[in-house]
Amino acid sequence: AISPLENPMTIRGLRRDIARLKTELTKKEMGI
Repeated sequence: AISPLENPMTIRGLRRDIARLKTELTKKEMGI
């Protein structure tokens, strides 16, 4: 397994994907 210190870009990408998923869920809840 790659540690966060070795591959910060992967962590950054995952966080961005999670944020995007949260945004999509919020939009669905609001009915947009």
